[in-house]
Amino acid sequence: MDVEELLVVEGIRYATLSLSELRVMPDETHTCGRLRNAGILFTVGPVDRKRRMDGRMPPMTADDVARGVASVQGWLTEGEGRTLFEAARQTRNRGAIVEIGSWKGRSTIWLAAGARLAGARPIFAIDPHHGSREHGATDTQRDFQMNLARFGVTDMVTPIVKSSEQAAAEIDGPIELLFIDGDHSREGVARDAALWLPRLVAGGTVIFHDVATGAWEAPRRVFRQAVCRSRKFKEIRLVDSMGCARRTDVLPLQHRLRGNYIGALLCVYDLGDQLWLPARVRAIAKDMLRWTPLAPTLPKKT
Repeated sequence: MDVEELLVVEGIRYATLSLSELRVMPDETHTCGRLRNAGILFTVGPVDRKRRMDGRMPPMTADDVARGVASVQGWLTEGEGRTLFEAARQTRNRGAIVEIGSWKGRSTIWLAAGARLAGARPIFAIDPHHGSREHGATDTQRDFQMNLARFGVTDMVTPIVKSSEQAAAEIDGPIELLFIDGDHSREGVARDAALWLPRLVAGGTVIFHDVATGAWEAPRRVFRQAVCRSRKFKEIRLVDSMGCARRTDVLPLQHRLRGNYIGALLCVYDLGDQLWLPARVRAIAKDMLRWTPLAPTLPKKT
């Protein structure tokens, strides 16, 4: 039987085989869910009876997720994924973990894996799963559910198959970690920020995707206005295209200056489009955004 190893989690090998090669599987293997369009994900090696019956994989480290998540369609980089993982891992059940925009689950898997290590409640993954104005009409719900099952994190995710506005009317309580990656129009990003940011607890983290990229203007502008210019956020930084910040009740002067500094540099992207600034100038500004003595250390590989 032709078997391709996919990833290793705590000594258990997760592998794939084609459906045409599937026969009677030995007792030590366990069907866990479909893989793409042509195969099945299963474990090779001894597996205890309880794990086989509930279909759950053991907790994953960031390295475990990184080894397999590239097979999930999406635009999240590994550095961004590790940042989501670490932010979820550091939560303390003081509020919900909310993801706005799941697509096919790449970011959801990173968040759910980190949340499991934190002992957090299942995350809310909000997405209508009918495509978007950016990528056209397409049904992503089936792929989303299959990918969650493939990584054994289905139990750590509560899918909300609705728009952000509809979900906000149903989900109560405070939020400890908020990831905004939904509608990328100016109205859509501004609406998400207005609906969800006020519910972020002090010490909670907000992360916007596609802030530092020339492909999208709205996430950058809303992040600059709602976070960088606000006196409620500190530790503002960028990880690849993501903008990250922590909610605070007291904003020290150095953090306020840092917010103004990052907000000013983000304007370079918009000026670059309006004034035809060379790409090199915008690249220098992006490098400057990453430099600051106040930036928290990026999460280490675990």
